[in-house]
Amino acid sequence: EKAELRSVRLSNEAFSALKGFLAIDVPLNNAAQALESFASGAGLSLGAALDNFAARARAIETHGLPMADIRYDAAFGRPLDYYTGLVFEIAADGGD
Repeated sequence: EKAELRSVRLSNEAFSALKGFLAIDVPLNNAAQALESFASGAGLSLGAALDNFAARARAIETHGLPMADIRYDAAFGRPLDYYTGLVFEIAADGGD
């Protein structure tokens, strides 16, 4: 599987879109708009995935959490294939 992945080559257009996506790092309250803007600029439709993402963000907001202090970082993740949903990392100032 790793050898197969090494042999994959993206077109310049796809690579540029991937870099643009991975550069998205915004407060959660701006994330759905940033993703929609990215998709529109790249000629993509995120459809139900974006709707589901926005619904999750609204659910977090309804619990009174400070949305401007929660970041969406498209490049964040773990190198494991089985993550298909949101992945969270929580850190506190002064924490390890």
